[in-house]
Amino acid sequence: TPQGGGLLTPVEWQLVKAERAYTQELTSLRDEAENLVALLNRAPDPVRAGAAAERIAQDTLDGQPSLELQRAALVQAAEGVRLWAMGGGDRQTAEEALSEVIRLLEGAP
Repeated sequence: TPQGGGLLTPVEWQLVKAERAYTQELTSLRDEAENLVALLNRAPDPVRAGAAAERIAQDTLDGQPSLELQRAALVQAAEGVRLWAMGGGDRQTAEEALSEVIRLLEGAP
């Protein structure tokens, strides 16, 4: 309901829905980044890291256009953690990719 107590116009309602979707997606991306941090802070676990990378790749196929950069960075970080867990990548590269995701997510309004 608008501040004046009246009904929302169709345009206002679309904006409210878009803001909610943005907030929900941003929260989901942040949760996934936290999950990747937890995986990186454990002993390498290729099964969990692979499952997380696959889930993130699927979940980020589409979303709010304004979060495209954050989604792409999260997919890249998930792949880095997966490679590290499998022994095919180094931890520092995975950490750097994850740090970039966190920076982008913290900078999102």
